[in-house]
Amino acid sequence: GRTGLDVSVMALGAGGKSRLGRKHGTSAAESVALVRRALDEGVTLIDTAAAYETEEIVGEAIAGRRDGLVISTKELVTTAFGQAVQARNDARQGSPGSLNGLAW
Repeated sequence: GRTGLDVSVMALGAGGKSRLGRKHGTSAAESVALVRRALDEGVTLIDTAAAYETEEIVGEAIAGRRDGLVISTKELVTTAFGQAVQARNDARQGSPGSLNGLAW
């Protein structure tokens, strides 16, 4: 891209079907170890989201290692009727919760 932001060729996705193994009985400590192993192997881009319920695990794993990392997170905003919306103000309201989960 044109931003000058450098990231690793490989990224770690903290969602998907396994959610860092959490959906298959992996302990939080094992999930933290998995993220740290990815960092040790050179991964500098981690993708997470509030809906994945992995932000706190990622936050714990990257504590003290934030320099040089790029963390992407996102919000799924829904209406009272369960419809997904992408309103800027609604997304901003959810952001503090994501940032708190990632702040170890």
